[in-house]
Amino acid sequence: RGKETEYCLSAVPLGGYVKMMGEENPLEGGGSGTVDPAKSFSLKPLPSRFLIVFAGPGMNFVLAVAIFAALYMIMGRPVLPSTLAPIREGGPAATAGLKTGDRVTAVDGIPVAHWDDLMSAVQASGGETRQITYVRDGREQRTALTPARIKVRDIFGDEREAWDIGARPFPVKIGEVVPGEPASKAGLRVGDTVVALEGAQVLSFDELAEQIQKRAGKPTELTIERDGRTLTVTVVPQAVRDRGPSGQEVEIGRIGIRPVPVTLAFVRSNPIAAVGQGVLKTWDVTVVTTVGLWKIVTRRLSASNIGGPIQIAQVAGEQAKQGLANLAFFTAAISVNLAVLNLLPVP
Repeated sequence: RGKETEYCLSAVPLGGYVKMMGEENPLEGGGSGTVDPAKSFSLKPLPSRFLIVFAGPGMNFVLAVAIFAALYMIMGRPVLPSTLAPIREGGPAATAGLKTGDRVTAVDGIPVAHWDDLMSAVQASGGETRQITYVRDGREQRTALTPARIKVRDIFGDEREAWDIGARPFPVKIGEVVPGEPASKAGLRVGDTVVALEGAQVLSFDELAEQIQKRAGKPTELTIERDGRTLTVTVVPQAVRDRGPSGQEVEIGRIGIRPVPVTLAFVRSNPIAAVGQGVLKTWDVTVVTTVGLWKIVTRRLSASNIGGPIQIAQVAGEQAKQGLANLAFFTAAISVNLAVLNLLPVP
C-alpha cells in the first residue's frame, strides 16, 4: 500500500487491482481519513477520470496495434492469388464468360493483386455491374460482371447477406482421408477433387462441410474428379455430437476428410501501411469481442466460450508450438479482449 494508492495481487481469486485515493468504500474501511482534493480520483473532473480509467485499456489497444503492425512488417499478411479455380455453373462469373484459370487483374480499372482485393471490390459493389479485367492464356481481356446476393454465416453462426461472384481461389481437393471413417470406406482418396454433392455443385470445403453436417446417417452421392476422370461415390456421414455456437449439443454428420493445405504467399507492408493495417485488425477483433460478449449476456452464445487463466495458458502453449507468429497474434487478440473487458462497468 502506497501513500495514496492501494495495490493488490491475489491468488484466490486469481487477479489483482489498483485502488486510488478517492475510491475507498466506507463500508469496507481502510480509508486514510483525509482526502487531498488535488489527488483524489473521485474529485477529479469527468474528463480526467475518463482518461485515468481508459489508460489501462488504452495501452492494451496500443499493444495490440503494435503487435499486429510488427507481424505485417516482419511476416507479412497471407494472401491468395486472384486466379479463379472452381466456377459455379450459371453464376455471375460463368455468365460473364470467365473460366477456371482466369486471373483477375483489375476491377473498374483499380488494380487487383490478390483474392482479398477482388473480394473487397465485390463487397463494395453493392450488387452493381463492374468491369473486370483478367488474363487468359497470356492475353488481357475485359468483361462485365454483376455480383449476386447470397446468405453467409459469420463466426457466431448468424446469417448475413453478402455479394458473390460464384468462384473460389482453389478447388475442393482432399488432402487427408481418415482411416476407418465413412470417406475411407466409400473409397475416397487423397487428391480427389469434390465437384458436387447430390448433383449440386460445391465450390469450397466450407460449403461441402455444411451440407455433410446436415446429412448424418443419410446416403450421400458425391461427384469427384480423379486422374482426369469423373466418378460418383456414395458415402454415409457418421452422426456425431458436437456443440453449436450457443453451446447446445447438436447432431451433425462427418465423413472424415480434410482439405489440402492451402499454400499462401506473404506480402510484407511498409511501416506506415503496417500501422494502418494493425489499427484495422485491432478494430476487427474489438468488434468480434464486443459482439461475442453481447451474445453471451443475451444467452445467444454459451458462457463456456469465455476462457479463464488456465485455458488461456493452454491455448498460448499450443500457439507457441505452432510458431512465434501464432503466439504473437494470440497475444494481440488477448490484449484486445482484456481492453474490452476492462472498459465494462463491472468489478
